[in-house]
Amino acid sequence: MQETKSTAPDGKAMPDWNVTDAPHVTSMTSQLGKAACEGGAKSTCTGARYMGTSTFKRSDQVQVVFWVTAFTSEATAKAAYGANRSWYSRSIAEPKNIDLGSLGDRRDGVQGGVGYEKGDQVGAYAQVRGGTCIAAFTVHESGAGLIDDELVKDLATMLTKRVRQAQNGDTPSAKLES
Repeated sequence: MQETKSTAPDGKAMPDWNVTDAPHVTSMTSQLGKAACEGGAKSTCTGARYMGTSTFKRSDQVQVVFWVTAFTSEATAKAAYGANRSWYSRSIAEPKNIDLGSLGDRRDGVQGGVGYEKGDQVGAYAQVRGGTCIAAFTVHESGAGLIDDELVKDLATMLTKRVRQAQNGDTPSAKLES
């Protein structure tokens, strides 16, 4: 797995974050797209057209996995949003809600114990729906203690802004140096 430093548009590296899975987009009709939607994830993919993902890791063992899914209609995005909420509600032990402000048409975030024993690690999940897209991410930390709510809110805000820029046909205000 190749790691690269992430950069802002001014060329300055974002301190302590490395790209561990470079951004890529997959058609949901491709073999990879179909595999991502098998089994229990099928209801989260109904009506999905494309999915983009990327993964970052910080030196303190915090890992963030981003994904954005574009759906065929607002109705299919709304249904998938509910299916995602149901999935991660079952995946996090003793969930604590995180206030994400007023992002998108709908948004929510939660954190708690995750992992094999639902407590091996601390994790957070956030998703924001805007029209026909869902922007979501997970944050996992192998150290002890809760993940800072402000980090989760900042990541959700950044991802939502990038999705909105892409939907508007604008050049995203941050990019990755390859």
